[in-house]
Amino acid sequence: MSTDAQPPRLHATPPPGQGGMGGYFFVRSRRDGAWRTGRLSPARYVTGGAVRVPGSGVVRVEPAVVLTVGRTIHGPGAGAVDVSDALTAIRSALVIRADPDGADEGIGGTSGPGVHAVAVSARSLAFGDVDPGLLGFTVHAAGALWASGAVAAATGWIDAVAQLADRLATAGEDLPPGSALVVGSLTATLPVTEQTTVTATFARIGALTVHLNPETSGAIA
Repeated sequence: MSTDAQPPRLHATPPPGQGGMGGYFFVRSRRDGAWRTGRLSPARYVTGGAVRVPGSGVVRVEPAVVLTVGRTIHGPGAGAVDVSDALTAIRSALVIRADPDGADEGIGGTSGPGVHAVAVSARSLAFGDVDPGLLGFTVHAAGALWASGAVAAATGWIDAVAQLADRLATAGEDLPPGSALVVGSLTATLPVTEQTTVTATFARIGALTVHLNPETSGAIA
């Protein structure tokens, strides 16, 4: 693994959603702190810019990282080493969640736990070149610093991926190459009640910006 003094390697893995490959979203429940997992459709991924969000219900945004699966993760019995060795790239992301009732317990369908869209950075780093736990970030909303931290806040996500592989195995499925694993719960979520711009800046990856526009507030200039 390289140190921060060495130049990062950009990774050639296509962005999530290309080729029809979806993925999974991992988020901690506010009720009991356990990781919840939901499937993500390829249609949920965007590259940033203007994103329309529902004008009703509870809309929230949070920073996340997107990890690309480079080779199949088989269950049952997948462990942390199996998961780490299968990952090839890491990207920054902003997850926009739209929960009609404000809950985050739902797992099902193709939208994950209330996921409306996942904005993903075009730039990625080779997973082996960075310690995700030490990867720092800042989030600005409407030009003001809203949150800062490191991916280390998402403790236990590797175990959550291994458990997902085990559950898929019981249904005769694997985690195939090209799958995107979107890991959230790096900070508290930011409520979105009006048109606003949110920028997440991850060390060595760069900035990712979305302009969120509730459907009732008109177009973004």
